[in-house]
Amino acid sequence: MTGHMHVLGKIELVVIRGCCGMRPDILEYVNGVISEAVHDRKGVRPNHGGEFIQYGWNAGAHHLHVFGLVNNLTQKTWKNLTDDEHQQKDGAILAILALTWNLLTTTLPEEVVAPTKAAIADAGLPPMASKGDIKECGYYLDLPCGRLHFQAADQAPAEAYMSQNYTAYVILYSSDDLYPHKSSLARPIHKNRLYAPYAFNWVTEHRVYDHKLAKIGPAIPTPWEGTMLMSLFMLL
Repeated sequence: MTGHMHVLGKIELVVIRGCCGMRPDILEYVNGVISEAVHDRKGVRPNHGGEFIQYGWNAGAHHLHVFGLVNNLTQKTWKNLTDDEHQQKDGAILAILALTWNLLTTTLPEEVVAPTKAAIADAGLPPMASKGDIKECGYYLDLPCGRLHFQAADQAPAEAYMSQNYTAYVILYSSDDLYPHKSSLARPIHKNRLYAPYAFNWVTEHRVYDHKLAKIGPAIPTPWEGTMLMSLFMLL
């Protein structure tokens, strides 16, 4: 575990490595669920590279603020799924999000976990859920070796995201008068404001399969080309 402290003595960043190194079957299962989910659902950043999808509760579109469960299945997926298949996919997503939450809250320092849980309780938001499956605790993982059932484990918080090879950047083209030594400038383009002091992220796979493709050019960054990156992100 490594961390970074703020000048005021508060924790700003914690990185934990190798949490599931002893259970490659769980990682394979989680990555399989992520891969299906990001291809079954519409992304929240359709103009960016890779896939980045939301799951759980949100406050609705900018023009129509209605609190409810995210409805982002693609039309093709919706038409081709039976009710049982839909329920099975939702159950698998709820399971890996609950796994992520319980894994991180039992591994991260108490100085991170306690204020985060307190902020969630103060916000009064419901736990993670899907249509027809709203409960406070309990989940299961359908692994090749059999079902692992965690009856008393907490559900994840209300809002989460899954990504696969996601890239967030913008190229700002500039005139030679403004930037005589550069023809373009790249910057991250969005920042989320949180109601809790921390956001949690689990990178479930980061694999470079082509080192030449994975190199980042000086003007147009393509950091995930030639790599495989999958993650689960809790926005708190």
